[in-house]
Amino acid sequence: MSPPRTALIMGVSNHRSIAWGITKSFLEKGWQVVLTYQTDAIQSKVETSLIPKVGGGRDGNNVLGGFACDVSSQQTMETTLTLQLADLLKDRPLDAIVHSLAHAPNLKLPLLETSMEDFTKAHEISAYSLIGVARATQPFLSTANSSITALSYLGAVRAIPGYHSMGPAKASLEAVVRGLALEMAVTQTRVNAVSAGPIATLSAKGGIANFNTMLEDVNQRAPLGNVTQEQVASTVEFLASEGGTGITGQTIYVDGGYSIVGGPASPSLP
Repeated sequence: MSPPRTALIMGVSNHRSIAWGITKSFLEKGWQVVLTYQTDAIQSKVETSLIPKVGGGRDGNNVLGGFACDVSSQQTMETTLTLQLADLLKDRPLDAIVHSLAHAPNLKLPLLETSMEDFTKAHEISAYSLIGVARATQPFLSTANSSITALSYLGAVRAIPGYHSMGPAKASLEAVVRGLALEMAVTQTRVNAVSAGPIATLSAKGGIANFNTMLEDVNQRAPLGNVTQEQVASTVEFLASEGGTGITGQTIYVDGGYSIVGGPASPSLP
Protein backbone atom coordinates (compact mmCIF):
# COMPACT_ATOMS: atom_id res chain seq x y z
CA MET A 1 0.00 0.00 0.00
CA SER A 2 1.43 3.37 -1.01
CA PRO A 3 1.99 5.95 1.75
CA PRO A 4 -0.46 8.85 2.05
CA ARG A 5 0.25 11.94 0.01
CA THR A 6 1.16 15.16 1.80
CA ALA A 7 -0.10 18.72 1.23
CA LEU A 8 0.91 22.12 2.53
CA ILE A 9 -2.24 24.24 2.95
CA MET A 10 -1.55 27.92 3.50
CA GLY A 11 -4.00 30.46 4.87
CA VAL A 12 -6.20 28.63 7.37
CA SER A 13 -7.81 31.20 9.65
CA ASN A 14 -11.22 30.02 10.91
CA HIS A 15 -14.06 27.61 10.16
CA ARG A 16 -15.36 29.78 7.31
CA SER A 17 -12.04 30.15 5.50
CA ILE A 18 -11.71 28.42 2.15
CA ALA A 19 -8.41 26.98 3.33
CA TRP A 20 -10.18 25.20 6.19
CA GLY A 21 -12.70 23.66 3.79
CA ILE A 22 -9.78 22.48 1.68
CA THR A 23 -8.07 21.03 4.72
CA LYS A 24 -11.15 18.98 5.59
CA SER A 25 -11.47 17.74 2.00
CA PHE A 26 -7.84 16.61 1.88
CA LEU A 27 -8.13 14.84 5.23
CA GLU A 28 -11.30 13.06 4.15
CA LYS A 29 -9.42 11.76 1.10
CA GLY A 30 -6.62 10.38 3.26
CA TRP A 31 -4.01 13.08 2.72
CA GLN A 32 -1.56 14.20 5.38
CA VAL A 33 -1.49 17.98 5.81
CA VAL A 34 0.78 20.70 7.10
CA LEU A 35 -0.98 24.00 7.79
CA THR A 36 0.19 27.61 7.91
CA TYR A 37 -1.45 30.57 9.59
CA GLN A 38 -0.88 34.30 9.28
CA THR A 39 -0.25 34.75 13.03
CA ASP A 40 0.43 32.74 16.18
CA ALA A 41 -2.96 33.82 17.55
CA ILE A 42 -4.77 32.26 14.59
CA GLN A 43 -2.70 29.11 14.96
CA SER A 44 -3.72 28.76 18.60
CA LYS A 45 -7.43 29.17 17.81
CA VAL A 46 -7.43 26.72 14.90
CA GLU A 47 -5.42 24.05 16.66
CA THR A 48 -7.52 24.18 19.83
CA SER A 49 -11.00 24.55 18.32
CA LEU A 50 -11.01 23.23 14.74
CA ILE A 51 -8.44 20.47 14.32
CA PRO A 52 -9.80 18.37 17.23
CA LYS A 53 -13.21 18.36 15.51
CA VAL A 54 -11.86 16.55 12.45
CA GLY A 55 -9.91 14.07 14.55
CA GLY A 56 -6.74 14.55 12.59
CA GLY A 57 -8.19 12.98 9.48
CA ARG A 58 -9.32 9.53 8.45
CA ASP A 59 -6.42 7.80 10.16
CA GLY A 60 -6.46 9.98 13.23
CA ASN A 61 -2.93 11.38 12.82
CA ASN A 62 -2.89 13.06 9.41
CA VAL A 63 -2.42 16.66 10.60
CA LEU A 64 1.38 16.72 10.79
CA GLY A 65 1.45 20.18 12.35
CA GLY A 66 1.28 23.85 11.56
CA PHE A 67 3.08 27.15 12.03
CA ALA A 68 2.66 30.89 11.59
CA CYS A 69 4.02 32.10 8.26
CA ASP A 70 4.04 35.80 7.40
CA VAL A 71 4.43 35.77 3.61
CA SER A 72 5.16 39.50 3.57
CA SER A 73 8.46 38.79 5.35
CA GLN A 74 11.33 37.75 3.09
CA GLN A 75 13.16 36.21 6.05
CA THR A 76 10.14 34.11 6.95
CA MET A 77 9.83 32.86 3.39
CA GLU A 78 13.51 32.04 3.01
CA THR A 79 14.22 30.65 6.47
CA THR A 80 11.23 29.89 8.68
CA LEU A 81 9.18 28.19 5.96
CA THR A 82 11.97 25.82 4.95
CA LEU A 83 13.02 25.04 8.51
CA GLN A 84 9.49 24.32 9.65
CA LEU A 85 8.76 22.13 6.64
CA ALA A 86 11.96 20.14 7.17
CA ASP A 87 11.00 19.55 10.80
CA LEU A 88 7.39 18.54 10.10
CA LEU A 89 7.82 16.56 6.90
CA LYS A 90 10.84 14.55 8.05
CA ASP A 91 11.55 12.38 5.00
CA ARG A 92 8.11 12.77 3.42
CA PRO A 93 7.91 14.40 0.00
CA LEU A 94 5.55 17.33 -0.41
CA ASP A 95 3.00 16.40 -3.07
CA ALA A 96 0.75 19.47 -3.11
CA ILE A 97 0.71 23.11 -2.07
CA VAL A 98 -2.45 25.17 -1.69
CA HIS A 99 -2.00 28.95 -1.68
CA SER A 100 -5.10 30.50 -0.11
CA LEU A 101 -3.55 33.85 0.77
CA ALA A 102 -4.81 37.31 -0.10
CA HIS A 103 -4.89 40.72 1.50
CA ALA A 104 -5.36 44.28 0.29
CA PRO A 105 -5.02 47.11 2.83
CA ASN A 106 -7.89 49.60 2.85
CA LEU A 107 -9.81 47.47 0.37
CA LYS A 108 -12.95 49.57 0.68
CA LEU A 109 -11.19 52.50 -0.98
CA PRO A 110 -11.88 52.88 -4.73
CA LEU A 111 -8.94 52.42 -7.08
CA LEU A 112 -8.78 56.16 -7.65
CA GLU A 113 -8.10 56.62 -3.94
CA THR A 114 -5.73 53.68 -3.48
CA SER A 115 -2.19 54.63 -2.48
CA MET A 116 0.87 53.15 -4.15
CA GLU A 117 1.82 51.59 -0.81
CA ASP A 118 -1.53 49.80 -0.44
CA PHE A 119 -1.53 48.74 -4.10
CA THR A 120 1.98 47.29 -3.82
CA LYS A 121 1.17 45.49 -0.57
CA ALA A 122 -1.88 43.83 -2.15
CA HIS A 123 0.31 42.47 -4.95
CA GLU A 124 3.05 41.43 -2.55
CA ILE A 125 0.80 39.31 -0.35
CA SER A 126 -1.77 38.12 -2.89
CA ALA A 127 0.48 37.43 -5.91
CA TYR A 128 4.21 37.67 -5.31
CA SER A 129 3.94 35.39 -2.30
CA LEU A 130 3.12 32.53 -4.68
CA ILE A 131 6.55 32.96 -6.27
CA GLY A 132 8.21 32.99 -2.86
CA VAL A 133 6.33 29.87 -1.75
CA ALA A 134 7.17 28.02 -4.98
CA ARG A 135 10.85 28.90 -4.62
CA ALA A 136 11.11 28.00 -0.93
CA THR A 137 9.30 24.66 -1.27
CA GLN A 138 11.11 23.35 -4.36
CA PRO A 139 13.51 21.15 -2.33
CA PHE A 140 10.55 19.38 -0.73
CA LEU A 141 8.34 18.83 -3.76
CA SER A 142 7.84 15.31 -5.03
CA THR A 143 9.20 14.82 -8.55
CA ALA A 144 6.19 12.70 -9.45
CA ASN A 145 2.89 14.52 -9.90
CA SER A 146 3.36 17.45 -7.54
CA SER A 147 1.06 20.45 -7.73
CA ILE A 148 0.58 24.03 -6.61
CA THR A 149 -2.93 25.52 -6.57
CA ALA A 150 -3.79 29.14 -5.83
CA LEU A 151 -7.20 30.60 -5.01
CA SER A 152 -8.44 33.40 -7.25
CA TYR A 153 -11.69 35.21 -8.03
CA LEU A 154 -13.59 36.59 -11.04
CA GLY A 155 -12.36 40.07 -10.15
CA ALA A 156 -9.08 39.11 -11.83
CA VAL A 157 -10.70 39.40 -15.26
CA ARG A 158 -13.85 41.47 -14.63
CA ALA A 159 -14.44 44.80 -12.92
CA ILE A 160 -16.36 43.87 -9.77
CA PRO A 161 -17.97 46.65 -7.71
CA GLY A 162 -16.35 46.77 -4.30
CA TYR A 163 -13.37 44.57 -5.22
CA HIS A 164 -11.17 47.60 -5.90
CA SER A 165 -7.39 46.96 -5.55
CA MET A 166 -7.81 43.22 -5.08
CA GLY A 167 -8.84 42.88 -8.74
CA PRO A 168 -5.41 43.85 -10.15
CA ALA A 169 -3.74 41.72 -7.46
CA LYS A 170 -5.72 38.63 -8.48
CA ALA A 171 -4.97 39.36 -12.15
CA SER A 172 -1.30 39.38 -11.21
CA LEU A 173 -1.75 36.11 -9.32
CA GLU A 174 -3.25 34.38 -12.36
CA ALA A 175 -0.40 35.65 -14.55
CA VAL A 176 2.08 34.28 -12.00
CA VAL A 177 0.29 30.91 -12.14
CA ARG A 178 0.82 30.74 -15.90
CA GLY A 179 4.45 31.76 -15.66
CA LEU A 180 5.26 29.28 -12.92
CA ALA A 181 3.42 26.51 -14.77
CA LEU A 182 5.80 27.02 -17.68
CA GLU A 183 8.94 27.25 -15.57
CA MET A 184 8.15 24.39 -13.19
CA ALA A 185 7.07 21.91 -15.84
CA VAL A 186 10.69 20.76 -16.01
CA THR A 187 10.16 19.13 -12.59
CA GLN A 188 6.66 17.89 -13.49
CA THR A 189 5.10 20.35 -11.05
CA ARG A 190 1.66 21.53 -12.12
CA VAL A 191 0.54 25.04 -11.21
CA ASN A 192 -3.11 26.11 -11.44
CA ALA A 193 -5.64 28.50 -9.97
CA VAL A 194 -9.21 27.92 -8.83
CA SER A 195 -11.45 30.94 -9.30
CA ALA A 196 -14.14 30.41 -6.70
CA GLY A 197 -17.55 32.00 -6.45
CA PRO A 198 -17.91 34.40 -3.51
CA ILE A 199 -17.74 32.49 -0.23
CA ALA A 200 -18.93 34.19 2.96
CA THR A 201 -15.59 34.09 4.75
CA LEU A 202 -15.08 36.48 7.64
CA SER A 203 -12.45 38.45 5.71
CA ALA A 204 -14.68 38.79 2.63
CA LYS A 205 -17.72 39.91 4.61
CA GLY A 206 -15.65 42.39 6.57
CA GLY A 207 -13.45 43.68 3.76
CA ILE A 208 -15.53 43.83 0.57
CA ALA A 209 -18.14 46.56 0.34
CA ASN A 210 -21.65 45.32 -0.52
CA PHE A 211 -20.57 41.69 -0.19
CA ASN A 212 -24.13 40.52 0.52
CA THR A 213 -25.29 42.16 -2.72
CA MET A 214 -22.56 40.26 -4.55
CA LEU A 215 -23.82 36.98 -3.08
CA GLU A 216 -27.41 37.78 -4.01
CA ASP A 217 -26.46 38.52 -7.62
CA VAL A 218 -24.56 35.24 -7.96
CA ASN A 219 -27.45 33.28 -6.51
CA GLN A 220 -29.83 34.91 -8.98
CA ARG A 221 -27.74 34.76 -12.16
CA ALA A 222 -25.43 31.74 -11.87
CA PRO A 223 -27.02 28.74 -13.65
CA LEU A 224 -26.31 26.51 -10.64
CA GLY A 225 -26.51 29.21 -8.00
CA ASN A 226 -23.52 30.00 -5.84
CA VAL A 227 -21.07 27.31 -4.77
CA THR A 228 -20.15 26.04 -1.33
CA GLN A 229 -16.88 25.87 0.51
CA GLU A 230 -17.00 22.09 0.03
CA GLN A 231 -17.40 22.30 -3.77
CA VAL A 232 -14.41 24.60 -4.10
CA ALA A 233 -12.36 22.34 -1.84
CA SER A 234 -13.28 19.27 -3.88
CA THR A 235 -11.96 20.89 -7.07
CA VAL A 236 -8.70 21.87 -5.38
CA GLU A 237 -8.23 18.30 -4.18
CA PHE A 238 -8.97 17.01 -7.69
CA LEU A 239 -6.26 19.24 -9.18
CA ALA A 240 -3.79 17.88 -6.63
CA SER A 241 -4.76 14.26 -7.26
CA GLU A 242 -4.07 11.78 -10.03
CA GLY A 243 -7.12 13.09 -11.87
CA GLY A 244 -5.48 16.45 -12.46
CA THR A 245 -2.19 15.25 -13.88
CA GLY A 246 -2.78 16.69 -17.36
CA ILE A 247 -3.81 20.16 -16.17
CA THR A 248 -1.39 23.06 -15.67
CA GLY A 249 -1.37 26.82 -16.10
CA GLN A 250 -5.16 26.97 -15.96
CA THR A 251 -7.68 28.99 -14.01
CA ILE A 252 -10.62 26.70 -13.22
CA TYR A 253 -13.89 28.47 -12.48
CA VAL A 254 -15.91 26.96 -9.65
CA ASP A 255 -18.69 29.53 -9.47
CA GLY A 256 -21.91 27.80 -10.46
CA GLY A 257 -21.46 29.13 -13.99
CA TYR A 258 -21.68 32.81 -12.96
CA SER A 259 -18.66 33.73 -15.11
CA ILE A 260 -20.34 32.56 -18.34
CA VAL A 261 -23.53 34.61 -18.15
CA GLY A 262 -24.38 38.21 -18.93
CA GLY A 263 -27.46 40.39 -18.69
CA PRO A 264 -30.20 40.43 -16.05
CA ALA A 265 -31.16 37.45 -13.96
CA SER A 266 -33.69 35.10 -15.49
CA PRO A 267 -36.38 33.69 -13.17
CA SER A 268 -36.44 30.46 -15.12
CA LEU A 269 -34.64 28.81 -18.00
CA PRO A 270 -36.36 26.86 -20.79
